[in-house]
Amino acid sequence: MANISAAMVKELREKTGAGMMDCKKALTATDGDFDKAINWLRENGLATAEKKAGRATTEGWVYGVTENDNKTGALVEINIETDFAAKNENFQLLVKNIAYQALATELGEDDTENKDKLMAAPYNYNKDITVETAIKEEVGAIGENITFRRAARYELDEPGLIDIYIHGEGRVGVMVELLTGTEDTAKNEATSALARDLAMQIAAMKPLYLNADSVPEEVLENEREVARAAARKEGKPEKIIENIVTGKLKRFYSDFCLLEQDYIHEEGITVEKAVANAARNLDDSIKVSRFLRYERGEGLEKKECCSFAEEVAQQLK
Repeated sequence: MANISAAMVKELREKTGAGMMDCKKALTATDGDFDKAINWLRENGLATAEKKAGRATTEGWVYGVTENDNKTGALVEINIETDFAAKNENFQLLVKNIAYQALATELGEDDTENKDKLMAAPYNYNKDITVETAIKEEVGAIGENITFRRAARYELDEPGLIDIYIHGEGRVGVMVELLTGTEDTAKNEATSALARDLAMQIAAMKPLYLNADSVPEEVLENEREVARAAARKEGKPEKIIENIVTGKLKRFYSDFCLLEQDYIHEEGITVEKAVANAARNLDDSIKVSRFLRYERGEGLEKKECCSFAEEVAQQLK
């Protein structure tokens, strides 16, 4: 039997939103296995899928830029210790310059490789130093640790456009890519407005996947097992459990797949229908090909500070 510490209970509570005692019960029942404990809480109606990622908060800035033709875009997240320092003009200039360097650098799918490549790249503001050196210099100037967390870059070589939306003073950043049948449609104001509305949808509704077909099978199987276990705990007859599972998956798709979500800008239609309507109005094809959403500090544990007076004292050092 694993020794269930207070720190383990606290971490599970942060990741699920469940009560302290329920988290302790879940960890005890699953011998300290966090993934199994999360499922145990969900099976017992005490946690939800969207809280699994544990969106703890750290400070910093998410920022993105596109080329003037909207054919290339880059999104970055740079973290710093306090909100006070995140508002520092020099820190924000550092983040902007790193974003522009990301825009000019060939990047792949792997966050770690992208970060390493950019850290070794010339700094956009001063080509005589690397991005890594620029960060170190800013650490010395501001007096707080700065970490380069992640970066991504989209590039289009076919008709379409890339849009970037930053929400809440750098708290959330979204990059969305649309493919169109012609360049005229890509340059149309209505298409640009659609891209911005979709970016705002992604920022607000936090989809994890583009559509049902893009959900990994292991994720679906886990959802099925959780739904079956929850139905059995509720005493549902075996003969209707698979129908319940089907209904739960449909809800999962509408919650976490962008094209199947309710469209926040028009009541009564899905995102997929909104895109189809826009394409019909322009007499062309429009397709959402991919998207990316960064939330500041997402999945990172917030550093516990001290008293408010001590925190102010640290910032004044």
